[in-house]
Amino acid sequence: MNSLNRMLLCVAAALFFWLGDSLLFCLMKDCAFIQALFPAVPSGRLLVRLIVAVLLLLFGIMGFIGHTVRLAELTRINRADDGALFGDEKSSSKSRRLLYHCMRLATMMGMSTANKDKLRILCYCYDIGMVCVPSSVLSKNGPLEPEEQRLRDAHTDWGAKIVSEIPQLRKAAKLIAAHEELYDGNGPHALYGRSIPLACRIFVVAMIYDYYTQPHQEGDVLTRRQALDEMMLYHGTMLDPDVFDAFVKLMNDDTLSQQVGNSVYVPK
Repeated sequence: MNSLNRMLLCVAAALFFWLGDSLLFCLMKDCAFIQALFPAVPSGRLLVRLIVAVLLLLFGIMGFIGHTVRLAELTRINRADDGALFGDEKSSSKSRRLLYHCMRLATMMGMSTANKDKLRILCYCYDIGMVCVPSSVLSKNGPLEPEEQRLRDAHTDWGAKIVSEIPQLRKAAKLIAAHEELYDGNGPHALYGRSIPLACRIFVVAMIYDYYTQPHQEGDVLTRRQALDEMMLYHGTMLDPDVFDAFVKLMNDDTLSQQVGNSVYVPK
């Protein structure tokens, strides 16, 4: 239920309470219903009506205002994060690449449509929590100090908290919190193996492949074959072996790739 519907429901509840109590008073005192709405009601009963009705109205209005504020904050976050959620062409292109690889791999591994919807949100919102990390940490050259690394790792929890406040996105909050977990347990929350959601294990494979095959500061752009060979070094450590094996098969078998591509579900 969205915020506008909640506000309308609260208004309806306040009106229903007022009219229902007026009708009850009318039947008890055998007076006209119109009189029972306000003039003939004892002050104590009227005060109770007013308090309940005002509280219901305030609850609905504050919920609507809170939702509006959260949407405004999301817009600010998107701009501050250089469009990481919906925004600029560079980040949007990366999200589309991740979505392409994730959806094909998820389809090959038999993921349900509902979980694909969550994975889609993850592909666009995975780093939204970075806006809560100090710029001095994000812009630092070289290895981070332990405290700086802790602040940087906390972006997964911040991101989960941010999207949990947005009705359309909150179903992916757990995935955003776990999207940097590694199969061997060396991620921020030390989740291990299959305790990591399948969507996150798929996402890590797609993210590392995209890193190797796109321009970056740490090294040269690799070909598909070179990237897969490099990723093989992380087979069973950083990467789920089953997910990575499926990815390699998908990338090396053109017939299979076409079959999966034709049946892939990309949610709108």
